[in-house]
Amino acid sequence: MRYDFEHYLMAGHGRAYMIAKSDPEKYRDRIIEICRDDYSYDLQSEGSRAWLTYDLISLYEDQEPFLAAIKESYSDPSTDTNWERIQYLTDLLLMYDRKVVFAKYKEVEKQIHAEKPLDEIHDLLQSFEYLAISLIQNHGIKVLGSVMRDIGRWFLTRNPETGMDSEV
Repeated sequence: MRYDFEHYLMAGHGRAYMIAKSDPEKYRDRIIEICRDDYSYDLQSEGSRAWLTYDLISLYEDQEPFLAAIKESYSDPSTDTNWERIQYLTDLLLMYDRKVVFAKYKEVEKQIHAEKPLDEIHDLLQSFEYLAISLIQNHGIKVLGSVMRDIGRWFLTRNPETGMDSEV
């Protein structure tokens, strides 16, 4: 049985790259499409497919349409509460433009400081956690102090009964 590009792409298989490499223009629109959203079956068990998408994008000299699709999806407010999408797009953007990831981190951080019950911001907290960990993993000690300060500020403002000054 012979499988096609779509089958291998959805399986997260490197053969999708080999097929696309033979005629990149044939697959351009589909690759732009996968730049917008996670296409794994189960992100928790499979992990991010950002590496495969990155390899597919590398087949093109002009990568701007692909990056534009990634950034457009990343800027969509619904991404902030979609853990799978934010993980996938963050992983992709860390390979291209870390400043966009840091800006998203600061944007989500502002949102978690909203005066809302924790159950209403649970998805935002998951996204914030992933962004923070990703930035620490990719920037190391340079951002660790800043992330720790941001997390501490959130705990202090959410827990005034600690007796500590809520303004950090």
